[in-house]
Amino acid sequence: MTKTLRHIIQHFVPAWFTVTMGTGILGISIYNLPYQFSGCKVIGFSIFVLNCVLFSLFSLITIAKYLMHPGSLHNTLCHPAQSMFLGAIPMGFATIVNSIVLMSPINSHAYVPTLALVLWYIDVVLMLLSVFAVSFYMAIVHKHSFDTMFATWLLPLVPAVVTAASGALVASIQPPSTAKLVIILSYIIWGIGVPLSCCVITIYFARLAFNSLPPPEIIISSILPLGPMGQGAFGIINLGNIAHNLSKNSSNEAYRIFGESAFGAGILIGLIMWGFAVFWISTAAVYIAMTFKKTPFKFNLGWWGLTFPIGVFISATDSLAKYLQSSAFRVIGTALTLFLTLFWLLDIYLTFINALNLSLFVDPSAKNRALLSDPQLDHQSRS
Repeated sequence: MTKTLRHIIQHFVPAWFTVTMGTGILGISIYNLPYQFSGCKVIGFSIFVLNCVLFSLFSLITIAKYLMHPGSLHNTLCHPAQSMFLGAIPMGFATIVNSIVLMSPINSHAYVPTLALVLWYIDVVLMLLSVFAVSFYMAIVHKHSFDTMFATWLLPLVPAVVTAASGALVASIQPPSTAKLVIILSYIIWGIGVPLSCCVITIYFARLAFNSLPPPEIIISSILPLGPMGQGAFGIINLGNIAHNLSKNSSNEAYRIFGESAFGAGILIGLIMWGFAVFWISTAAVYIAMTFKKTPFKFNLGWWGLTFPIGVFISATDSLAKYLQSSAFRVIGTALTLFLTLFWLLDIYLTFINALNLSLFVDPSAKNRALLSDPQLDHQSRS
C-alpha cells in the first residue's frame, strides 16, 4: 500500500487537474440549465462538492510530490508537453470560484462576496504564473518544431480568459467600488488571454494545413480552440453586463455611455466569438470521428480536454440565450449539456478503471533531461 501511494505521488502530473476543470464546468452547466427540472440545482451543487474534494485531493498530492521529490516542479516546467498542463490548475480552481458565486445566495451567506473575491485574487496569481512562467520556458528552454506543435499550447494561456470571465461573476456580487476594480482588471486580463489564444490558434490552423492531424493519442486536443472562444465570449458578454449595471445610475454621462457601449459591444463580440467556436467544435468532431474510425481508441487523461471547452461553450450559449431572449440558444445549450453529462460519465468511469491499475500515473517529465538533449525522445514523449 505504501509503495503504491509513493508511486502515485511520484508520477502524479498536472494533467489530473483537467478532471476538476471538466467536473466543475459540468456542475455549473447543470445548475444553470435553461430548462430546469426537479433536482437540477441539487445535482449541480453535488457535483460542485465533488469538484472541491477532487481539487483538494489533487492539490495535496501535488504538494506532497514537490516536497518529497525536490526538482520535480522544475522538471515539469522544462518538459515541453507536461508543462502545458500547469494551466489546468488555475482553470480548475476558477470553476470552484464560479460555483461559489452562482450557487451560494449572498442573502443567506454574507461571507460569499469576500470569500469569492479572495479566491479570485488567488486565481489571478496562479493564472499569471501559468501564462508568464510557461511562456518563458517555451521560448527559452523548450525545443519546439512546427510538426510537434499541438493545440495543448493553449492550456497555459487560456487561464487568463477563464480568470477574466470569473471576474465578471465575482464583480456581480461586490460593492460598486470593488466591482469596478475587478471589472477593470478582468478586461485587462481578457486582453492578455484572448489575443494570445488567437495567435496560437492561427499557428495551429497552419499546422493542420501543412502537417495534417495530430496523432490519435492526442486527437481530442483538436477541440481545445473551442475553449478560449467559448469562455472569451462568456466573459466579454458578462463583463459588459456588469459594467452596464454599475454605470446606468451614474451621474457621469461618459460613464453611463461606457456602460451601455460595453454591454452592446460585449454581445456583438460574444456572437462573433461564438461563431468562431462553432467552426472549431464542428471540425474537431470530424477530426475525432475520422481518427477513431481508423484507429482503436485508448483512454488517457487527454480525454478530459474535451469536457471543459464544451462546458464553457455552453456557458457562452446560455448567456446569449439570456440576453438575446433566444429559444434557439436555450435548446442548443440544453442539448450540449446532455452530451457533456454523458461524456463526463464515460470519462469518470474510464478514469476510475485506469486509475485502479495505475496506468494513468506516468510522469514523462521524470526523463526530462534526456528529452531536452534528445529531440527524438522528445517527439516520442509528445505522441
